[in-house]
Amino acid sequence: MAKRTPGMEMVNTILPKSIHALGPKVEKLYRRHFILWHWQDIVGEAIASNVFPMGIEHDRLWLYARDATWRNEVQMMQVDILQKVNNYAGERLVREMRFGRKWEGIRFREEAQTPENTREFHLGKELCKVNLTDSELVLRKEQCSKVEDAELQKKLHILLLRQSKLTKFKKSRNWHVCKDCSALCPEGEQRCSICASRHEGEIRRAVRRILTELPWLRCGEIKEQVPECTPYMVNSQRASMVQELAKNVKLEDADTIRAKRLVMLHLCLPPEHLTEDIVKRTLYNLRQDLSKPTEFKPLKRYDYLPRKHARDKRKAGEKHVPSSGK
Repeated sequence: MAKRTPGMEMVNTILPKSIHALGPKVEKLYRRHFILWHWQDIVGEAIASNVFPMGIEHDRLWLYARDATWRNEVQMMQVDILQKVNNYAGERLVREMRFGRKWEGIRFREEAQTPENTREFHLGKELCKVNLTDSELVLRKEQCSKVEDAELQKKLHILLLRQSKLTKFKKSRNWHVCKDCSALCPEGEQRCSICASRHEGEIRRAVRRILTELPWLRCGEIKEQVPECTPYMVNSQRASMVQELAKNVKLEDADTIRAKRLVMLHLCLPPEHLTEDIVKRTLYNLRQDLSKPTEFKPLKRYDYLPRKHARDKRKAGEKHVPSSGK
């Protein structure tokens, strides 16, 4: 039997080395796609069959859920899912999780089999079918007439014609003027993508200010002050604030104001209902996200939390006196 050639390496060891040699930009891009392809291994089959990853941009994991129930369920698990994703990637790859619409070009398992989804939409071909009137052509030519450079004038004329065709194509698809600016936005939307993002940011900042002052408020109570907020916005801001606050709290800080604020924010619990036991148990459940000292050692449960049952007390060293019988 022939021996293996010495010095040969396995593919699973050569591939990471090769990608690492290409530079940090390529390596980070590879890890992003690695997370998307192994989504089911990270979150399990139940979540993966109802919530789909669309991409990672600017440290944000973008997801799509067809059902609002699954979206709210996953949003409540944001801290755990982000921790699993970062652990699977081997680095702090994502810091936030957001939900959005289904992106163009992304097909899911059961949707990929339908014939209507296999048709590709080509904007350039659609614009070629749009015809401009003579007055529109003359107007675009007059707009370029003040440019002295002939080559630049020609390129500007082509650009204006394409812009006119695109505007006409959008209006034929029932696009309308944005509520905040003069740009066109699709049917069913009040604002264009830029204004919608700016408006959503203002709502998120308002929700964050309320949670900073009153961390125990629930979504319905916050909605009374910010009517345009959604449960997703409230849950995402709450999860983000829990992550940020947990970085500065340790297990031994159970008596501090910062730890109590973290518990109120995580459990939506008002201050009058806080007890020492609730604070310590919540910090223990969040121990993976809390700040850790330089020399960190794993903590056993009952070294930190008190025992409650008689059986646990006997294990702790209390003597059991048997009943006397004749």
